[in-house]
Parts: sequence; structure tokens; C-alpha cells
Amino acid sequence: MSPSEAPRGPQQPRPAATLVLVRQGLAGLEVLMLLRPEQGDQNSGAWVFPGGRVDRCDPACQRCVAGLGDPAASAVLGLPGGGIDFYIAAIRECFEEAGVLFAADAAGQMPPPDGLAFLRERLRRGDIDLASLCDEQRLSLATDRLHYVAHWVTPAGMPKRFDTRFFLALLPAGQQASHDGIETLEHRWFAPAELLSSAGTHKLLAATQAVLKLLAGFDRVEDLLRWAESPREVKTIERRRSRNAQGPVVLMPDHPAWAEVGLLDPLGEGHACCELQPGALVRLSARVQRLTHAGGNGYLVGDEVHGWALIDPPPPADLAPVLEATAGRLPRMLATGNTDSARSDIPIGPECLLRPVGGGWLLQQERLLFAGGQDPGGLGPVDADWAAPSHGFLFPLR
Repeated sequence: MSPSEAPRGPQQPRPAATLVLVRQGLAGLEVLMLLRPEQGDQNSGAWVFPGGRVDRCDPACQRCVAGLGDPAASAVLGLPGGGIDFYIAAIRECFEEAGVLFAADAAGQMPPPDGLAFLRERLRRGDIDLASLCDEQRLSLATDRLHYVAHWVTPAGMPKRFDTRFFLALLPAGQQASHDGIETLEHRWFAPAELLSSAGTHKLLAATQAVLKLLAGFDRVEDLLRWAESPREVKTIERRRSRNAQGPVVLMPDHPAWAEVGLLDPLGEGHACCELQPGALVRLSARVQRLTHAGGNGYLVGDEVHGWALIDPPPPADLAPVLEATAGRLPRMLATGNTDSARSDIPIGPECLLRPVGGGWLLQQERLLFAGGQDPGGLGPVDADWAAPSHGFLFPLR
């Protein structure tokens, strides 16, 4: 719980952008998907939307943007600045990988489709960058045609991590999508529900599936775009690697153990368990272990040198793991829920102090509040960052 005890942070994710291209097909809404080649990473062999990393050359394209500048783009993405670079990266990657260019001349006209393949090849070979291409062709990037719809962050501990913003756009009239044969091996237009139903034969990443489920709720492109253009909060989805009795799992943010797993395993190594383990002592920090029993959670605080306290002890029949950990010495028993303000601080060694706070106990060195079954908010002002409840997992107070 204490920052001084935390290991070094996980690898920082690289900024990335994805463009979800849609069109109205004969049977309803369709979405463009590209097949990635086998390259030994998590994206290998997957059907994905066009997208990739924000490139160091993308900020130079800000002078070529029409309709949506950096202040407005950053506000939409909830960033202090540089938000427009995600829009630019989405446009560039879509052009490189799918051959579709969101750009227009001074009259608002898209470039003729028959010239796009040549421009795309020049960009792919590195003969020209996107900003220079726009200057040469007198084009402005149509960032205002992109609508921000999702934000996913790769779990910590993965070999490659991305902080990816997903944008939605309608296929420009007259343009045709095509794969590049290098980064993408095939392209197809799918009905979202059809692709989801064939997930067993078409590899789909978790973020891709989530966006497809969103699209599957719309039959018409007009309705989808009306929703995409409406103001709303886009929540960040950052999953976490964990394990349960069956093996490794990846948690969504709504999982009860999501916050605790992030605290116990900030590097994303996958060793933190996302299930309560009745009858076993689970180490939460150097000073704290949790014992889950039929009546809830008890917490063993201290160490073998300075002694122990047991907060909310289990019935005597469930004390065996505690006695084993303390070499048979019975810890000092403390309860939560007692509002007796006369209780005094309880030192457990020189760097382990339990302080009574309302009906709970505060481990000051770790800013951890043992609240029992109470709402921590009802205990008054508490200088703590985390709460240890009588049922469930640790959860943050800030």
C-alpha cells in the first residue's frame, strides 16, 4: 500500500489509434476488417480494424488539419494536449493499411479514387510523409469526419502495450478499401453480428469484440453515426492479468478484484489471485495477510519479530492458518465496529502502528483502513488510501 514499498511501474503503453470504417450494405450495416499476418505477437492472425501507433511525424500534420484542431480534439479525448495526433494517426494508418484517405481539397472534395493507390504506395515506401503529401496535393485532413467511440489500454505485463483510441467513420463516397499485402493480408466487409458469431473461426481481440458488439446494436449507418456524434463519456478500459483456480485470466474493470490485483501486481505478472481463498492466508503486503472464512475476512497484521494482531478474528475452528503463521502464538485480537473512542494506538513493532478510527483500525504506515462491515465514508475523515473490508477485496478510497 505504501508507495515506498511498491515495485517499479509497468512498461508504459504506446499511444495508438484505430479507425473503424463502416458502410451501409444491402443487408444492413457493415464494418471493414483486415487480417494481420503471423508476427509472433498478440495481434498475429487476428481480424482487426485499421490502426497502429501514433508516429513521431504525426504532429507535423497538425498544419494540414481542417475542421477539428488540437484544443477541441484534446478536450474530446480528455487530454491536456496532443489529442489531434490520435486523429491524424488514425487517418494515416487507415490510408496505409486500407487505402482509404480522409482528406479533402479547398472545395471540400475528396481526392479522386484512381490516384490514391499511387499516393499510398509513396507513403508506404517512405518516399514522402503525410504532411508533405497533403502540402503537395493541397489536401486537408478531414478529422471532423472521425468520431471518438472507445479507449482501450493493453494490460500491464504484455510484451507490447498500447493506449489505443478508437474512432468511427463512414467510408467516403467513391473510395474502395484494399489491403496492403504486407501489414494486412486480406480485407472483408462483415456484418458485425455475423463476425461475432464466427469468433471461433475468425480470431478477434477483446477490444475488437467489444466494439463489434457496440456496432451490432445498430441496423442502419445513419443511426450509428447519430449516436457517435452525440456527446457522451468514453470510459477507459484497462484490463488486468490475474489468475484463479483454473489458471490465468484477464479481468475487466468491473471485476470485484480489479483494483486489488492492480495494487498487488502493478507489473502485470499475473500472480495476483482474483478469487477469495477460504482457509488460506493471502499476503497483501509485508505487514498484512488476509484470512477468508465462512464469516468473512480477518486480517493478520505484524511480523514474526515484533508480534501480531488479528483484526476481526475467525471462529476458533478456523484459526489453524493463523497459528501456523505465528508459530503457535495467539495474536492480539481486535475487532472493528466498536465505536469506543477511548481505545488507544496499538504499536506492533517500531514501524507498524494501528490507530483506532471510529469503528475501524488504520494501519498508518500503509494508509490502509480496516473498516470491517462498515462504510468507510461513515467513519469520518480518514487519512487512508485503501480499505480492507470484512467481505470482498481491497478497494481504493481515493
